[in-house]
Amino acid sequence: MPLIGLAGLLVVAGIFFVVGRGPESSQTPTEPTAVPVSASASGVLLAPPAPRTVTAVRIGTSAILVSWASPIDPDVGYELRRTNDPGTVWAEGEESPVLIEGVDPDDALCVEVVAVRANLLAPSLDSACVAALGSVYAEAVPASCQLPCAVEVSLIGVETDEPMEVAVTTADGQDLSAELSPEPPSDVSDLGTTVTIPFAETLEPGKYLIALSTSGSQEDYPALVTLTQPEQSDP
Repeated sequence: MPLIGLAGLLVVAGIFFVVGRGPESSQTPTEPTAVPVSASASGVLLAPPAPRTVTAVRIGTSAILVSWASPIDPDVGYELRRTNDPGTVWAEGEESPVLIEGVDPDDALCVEVVAVRANLLAPSLDSACVAALGSVYAEAVPASCQLPCAVEVSLIGVETDEPMEVAVTTADGQDLSAELSPEPPSDVSDLGTTVTIPFAETLEPGKYLIALSTSGSQEDYPALVTLTQPEQSDP
């Protein structure tokens, strides 16, 4: 499947789910390696290793998730730049992946990742491209909600009574499928297949990806939902 880190899909036949515990705060790097040497024996600062294996995936209608492989190094930051405008920093991050929101759905674009140590730059060995939003995509409503809350995720552009595959992960790829419990079936609308997912108050606030695909499909369609802190009751 094209979405990086969306693993352990749960076949649910359009089923209503409940999400329980929150994710761990730590993130597993794409390819863990030893921390590289940042300076030579003479004390001269070295350029960081160039990022590699860059991927980009559309998330919902207006976001892109960019991932890459790079050694762990706390002294290195990363800049994401569009290849048609390499002199402009589009987004920044301390590690992979980076979620970029507010992307025009009509934009077809390519992005490269630049490792930065002090004033030394190392562009990625490759770049990744995404096409404009197609006729089939996933959409979460509401896109943001305060815990506890329920989110409807629809696979727009598909009409089917086939079982759906659903995966819920954190933005950095931690699978939450084990936290789901089946409940009554969801509705199937004439615009696509819809799954209702209530998120429990115990879930950690943050950004989550919900990927839908039809049974036997070779492609999945992720949507983005932002969960905010539960309302605090007055003492």
